[in-house]
Amino acid sequence: MKKILLTLVAFLLVNILQVKAQERNLTDAWFALKNNELLNAKKSIDEASVHESTKNSAKMFLYRGDVYLRLRGMADSDNSFKEAANQSSIIAAESYYNYLSSTEKKKKSDLEGVYQQMTYAASYCLFDGGKLFENEQYAEAMKYFEAAYNLTKYDVNENLKENGMTSNSILLNLYSTAESMGDRTASRKYLNALIDNKYADANLYIYLARSYYAEGDTATGFKKLLEGREKYPESRFLLMEEMQYYMDKGEIDILLNKFNEVIESDPESDLNYFYRGSLYHQKRNYESAEKDYLKSIDLNPNNFDAKFNLGALYIDMTAPIEINMKKNAGNINFYMELEDQKYALYDKARPYIEEVYSSGKITDQKEKIQLLEILRDTYKFKKDREKVNYFQGELDKARSGK
Repeated sequence: MKKILLTLVAFLLVNILQVKAQERNLTDAWFALKNNELLNAKKSIDEASVHESTKNSAKMFLYRGDVYLRLRGMADSDNSFKEAANQSSIIAAESYYNYLSSTEKKKKSDLEGVYQQMTYAASYCLFDGGKLFENEQYAEAMKYFEAAYNLTKYDVNENLKENGMTSNSILLNLYSTAESMGDRTASRKYLNALIDNKYADANLYIYLARSYYAEGDTATGFKKLLEGREKYPESRFLLMEEMQYYMDKGEIDILLNKFNEVIESDPESDLNYFYRGSLYHQKRNYESAEKDYLKSIDLNPNNFDAKFNLGALYIDMTAPIEINMKKNAGNINFYMELEDQKYALYDKARPYIEEVYSSGKITDQKEKIQLLEILRDTYKFKKDREKVNYFQGELDKARSGK
């Protein structure tokens, strides 16, 4: 019995000594950090971070955050710290987060210090994560962005916010990273977090919808799109996405009915006439499309989309005339009559197309070439050699990629 008792006492004594040794590691880390002996501080805090008695203590997280943050700062100016500072920004950020999450009682001075220091930790995480993202190491970049994002939950003094590191700005980084990884589940998680945070961007709902479409879940995707339409009824981009949905399904008449109702309640919106005109255009109801485009331009003379579409409409109307011309190539008089009809439509299109081209709003090279061909041919019919030569020169430049 005495032998068993002595063994138990020895066991307890060893445990007490080990605990004391680990507490001494915390003290050693603090003194080493104070004396700027960073490598010694790292050695002591690393030992304390894995021992059962100290690995979850608030003090350990506090000192570990301070040590690794200092290492990260030194690594930028002294290459001898590069190896020791490996992943130091994320370790510092996670340590501060764990310190702040701890239920242990904390000194006010320590808390205020961490609120200040975590700004630097988050900044380093975003910088290091950004470098990883550029190198297409998306999974690793995600960890750094997550560590920075977690700290925003404790930004009580708004130090992060004042330095441009809001939860929403970091969520956007996370969303972009998830998209680059092709992880749709993660990207939807971050999109929904942005929506829950009231981040005002109607396009979030488009991204959500397309994410579901890509997985074949059209019903859920369209439901998300309609949620966005309800929240942002004025969003042109959401409306265009809804239009595309119905057009892809061949349900243009549903959209036409919607726009008839919208125009009835809001007859002064140039965009509503433009969109309805686009639908009539799709159905080759050229007369109705022309009326709506003209009305849109009348309401807003700067609606270049309507002007572009109206010009394109007149050119589209020449297609059946050209077919008829080919069929009647041997009938010179009738052929010439048809040719006059064709170029009359070209002439109607010309002022709209020329204005759109001159505006510089056409950036797509194929569209630019198409416009220049129309303008050149129109002036050929008008026998305006100067204009023909000008637009031929512009066309040659466009075809060469200039």
